[in-house]
Amino acid sequence: MPRFRLFLALGPILGILVACAALLVLAAGRPSSRPFVPAVDGAVEGALGLEGEAVDLGAREALRSRLLAARTAEAGVEAGSWKLWTSSERADRAWQRAALGAWHHRREVQRRQRELEVGWEAARARAEGLIGEARTRGSRLGGRSALAALRAAESSLSLAYRWAEQGRLEPAAAAAEESVAHLERYDAAWDKAHSRFEDPANRRRWSDWVTATLDRSRRERSVVLVVDKLARRLEVYDRGRRVVAFEAELGSGGLQAKLRAGDRATPEGRYKVTEKRDRGATRYHKALMLDYPNDDDRARFRAAQRRGELAAGARIGGLIEIHGRGGQGLDWTDGCVALADGDMDRLFALVKKGTPVTIVGTVP
Repeated sequence: MPRFRLFLALGPILGILVACAALLVLAAGRPSSRPFVPAVDGAVEGALGLEGEAVDLGAREALRSRLLAARTAEAGVEAGSWKLWTSSERADRAWQRAALGAWHHRREVQRRQRELEVGWEAARARAEGLIGEARTRGSRLGGRSALAALRAAESSLSLAYRWAEQGRLEPAAAAAEESVAHLERYDAAWDKAHSRFEDPANRRRWSDWVTATLDRSRRERSVVLVVDKLARRLEVYDRGRRVVAFEAELGSGGLQAKLRAGDRATPEGRYKVTEKRDRGATRYHKALMLDYPNDDDRARFRAAQRRGELAAGARIGGLIEIHGRGGQGLDWTDGCVALADGDMDRLFALVKKGTPVTIVGTVP
């Protein structure tokens, strides 16, 4: 009887112990709800660490995701607890496969890095070479659009340098290629503007004008002016001999021949000074008014109309001057010839009303 009573007293306690033991057994046999993943960070660093090279953040995260995916997928089919997972041959094989995948991924990262380095260096070298050529030409091309293309090219290359300094070679190469595209626009404008200077008919005509002007200077023992548009230069001759030359700036239309009002091109032809305007009589410091358009200009204008080169209602224009406010380093006028104010003062003292002025594309 006492034994029976003891059993009744201990029964609930034993029941609780048996239930706890059963729960522990069940827990030991159930797979972990969170698959065990070894030191992924260390695996990533080991896979990507080669001679201390910096690796793109995107590549690092991509590899990390691949390693985690491999571990999780393998753990999902592994029976038993996480302890069984850590010691299984299946886990070892999974790690080996992941390590091999990481190695191949690293090789791909290296290959891509080499491609980016080669692409960046090629684009950089090409852009630098073209900008060097453009800078050597200086402001001789003229025209606001061409100058804008050159400035855009320089800005794009500057951005490319900044990307490269940050190790971002892909956007650096793209910015350098953009610089090259701007420079190709600049070169196209250069070629178009300069093709007429190689035309034999143009060169003969310009040479004849200059020869006749210098002959007149010698014959009349007088001062004459010759403007070379391509060289951006105004030359002063006295009795057929050059006495001084000034840097000049032209119309913002560039080196094209003037056809009509509003084209912002400097005309070409044989003119003369019709009026001298001192300080206070012009907003451009001082000015020498020319007789554009003359009879030859009007004849060329009518011929262009007959050929259909001018829009209906086009006018020939006028008010062409040699004036001050130059020295800006680019062609900016409406078609006039601009000198720095100091040079304009010297020129103003050398000429008089009626002084011949010959403007040519270039002096052959």
